[in-house]
Amino acid sequence: MTQVINFIQRKFRSELEGVQHGTCQITSGNNSVNDVLAAVVKNKSFLIFTYTTEENTESPDLELVCGRIVDSTTVRFLVDTAVNDNVNIAWTVVEFKASSSLNVQHFAGSAT
Repeated sequence: MTQVINFIQRKFRSELEGVQHGTCQITSGNNSVNDVLAAVVKNKSFLIFTYTTEENTESPDLELVCGRIVDSTTVRFLVDTAVNDNVNIAWTVVEFKASSSLNVQHFAGSAT
């Protein structure tokens, strides 16, 4: 993920408003977590993230994690069902300047 972020920062330097990083965790027995970010313009921002699971069970299932920018100050990550292991998430939100011609389209999937 670091290489992707570095590329974006080099390629679009004059177009970027800011880049934020954070970490959070979906804890065992839960299926979602919200994390706070400094205010962004949602249609000028996008989310990139990676995750790992902690293998606390004999047959761990790799969880599919969805993430999205919920509003100007919140990112949300979730899985379909409550997890048996903690899911550690590292995220980055890239925001482009309001004057940028870029308009980010957000997938309106089930990550509510």
